[in-house]
Amino acid sequence: ETEAQLFINTLFAAYNAAGGFNGKTVALKHYDDGGVATQAVTLMEKLVHEDEVFAIVGNFGSYAVDVNLETLKEEAVPMIYAAAGNNTLFNENATSDADRAIFPVQPLNQTEGRMLILRAFAPLTAGGLGATKVGVVSNSNEASASLLAGIKAEAANLPEAQRNNIVYQEVVTTDYSGAINALQAAGCDTVILTVIGADFTTALTTMANANYYCKALTSYNNASAAVF
Repeated sequence: ETEAQLFINTLFAAYNAAGGFNGKTVALKHYDDGGVATQAVTLMEKLVHEDEVFAIVGNFGSYAVDVNLETLKEEAVPMIYAAAGNNTLFNENATSDADRAIFPVQPLNQTEGRMLILRAFAPLTAGGLGATKVGVVSNSNEASASLLAGIKAEAANLPEAQRNNIVYQEVVTTDYSGAINALQAAGCDTVILTVIGADFTTALTTMANANYYCKALTSYNNASAAVF
């Protein structure tokens, strides 16, 4: 039993002991898809059609969300939380019951991008970084592109002075030196690295090698000891 399963089962036990839902008890049904998309489809079909679950709590991995989201909507099975930032979960104007029953608690990439640029310019007293000029590094990776889209969407709402002090650098190779040198030369005191995993490590190392020490922000996608 994983830590998450133990936690949920403990909560369910207390809930059931208090009478459950109108006298009905709640149980956790769990399968391991092994990180394989085809297996995620098979097991979700089993949960929905054979086990007849009334809701999905946690849908782990972008691969699983991509292949199962439409099934959940079609079958009107609510989903609470997805361990993924897929833009397919982004639906500010949901109107149908099926769309409104999808609750993505974890920040979506596009939403996180909006928060990153706001935090960069927010004053230190408000928990921000107090940036005066922000550099943004991106590449063609789906997550990076989504984070960048969020940054640009929110930048449109910023005061003109702040909008004019954002410098964008898109990297099309694995060499980040040109982008980093451009941001350093532009005098960016804060850099948002939307690139993920090994690309983030490369970008950060390139900054260190260039003696470019400034405030930096990145996505929760990079919240890994291995990445750092």
